[in-house]
Amino acid sequence: MKTALPMAFLGAALLGAGPSVRLEAEGIRLGEVLIQGPALEVKETGGTAILVSGSVVEPLAAAVEVEVAPGRILVLEPGIRAQRSGETLVLSTHGRRRILLGSTVLETPVALTLVQNGWKSGETVLEGTSLVARLQDQDTDRNLDALREAARRIQQARERRPAEAAPRRTVQRHVRPRMRRVFGEDPVVTAEAVDSPTLRFLPQISPGGF
Repeated sequence: MKTALPMAFLGAALLGAGPSVRLEAEGIRLGEVLIQGPALEVKETGGTAILVSGSVVEPLAAAVEVEVAPGRILVLEPGIRAQRSGETLVLSTHGRRRILLGSTVLETPVALTLVQNGWKSGETVLEGTSLVARLQDQDTDRNLDALREAARRIQQARERRPAEAAPRRTVQRHVRPRMRRVFGEDPVVTAEAVDSPTLRFLPQISPGGF
């Protein structure tokens, strides 16, 4: 005869011996060690490595269960960083990949708060006392379509690019030539001779010769 196992025992079996990471008012507790301060450290808990500080938890190799509040469990998978900011838990990634919370896809970063019987991010409410956060799987076909669309836009931009501007026409400036007087003799001597008293007092001769 089979005996039905209590639901609490089943839940503990599914989640393991219990979360080894807990958010507390003073910092983040790993087992019996309380982590405080802003410096990130690589620690090991439950046989897996995590990156942790007084407000940040990020699993590096395997999923980690984090007790956010009594009776509230957030399961973080590698690639998801959780940072506590007041009463809000901010989930982020290292790239532009979106976050999958349960079956709901949200853009990073995700601001998560606790509500009665669930979790809330913006206008999205997720029911349940436990929640799994993971990276959304990459869509290969979608990424390929995005690359093709980017290449098409680049080609269109090249085709719309105006032709090389015609070379500028050289504008020739008309320079007025300078007038220079060329003397066959010393101009100073000539000027002195013209201005001499002898030439100034010569009588004027009329056109008739008088």
